[in-house]
Amino acid sequence: MAADVLEFIEQQTLRRVMVLGHSTGGNVGMQFAIDYSEQIDRLIVADLAPKSYEPSQRSLLRPCDRWICRA
Repeated sequence: MAADVLEFIEQQTLRRVMVLGHSTGGNVGMQFAIDYSEQIDRLIVADLAPKSYEPSQRSLLRPCDRWICRA
């Protein structure tokens, strides 16, 4: 799905976008930020289910730290 977001951004000739992802869209937004960091300016993730992540999953989230503001 992150590749689909990139395709849309390219079709619209957008640069350095702000991504807002709700629920599953938040997961897509985080994957997009990891895969296409040069395309993203800000990442807002809303309403993900609160849960503990395994250490291997936490390492996947670490690259998103620079775009994520936690409330």
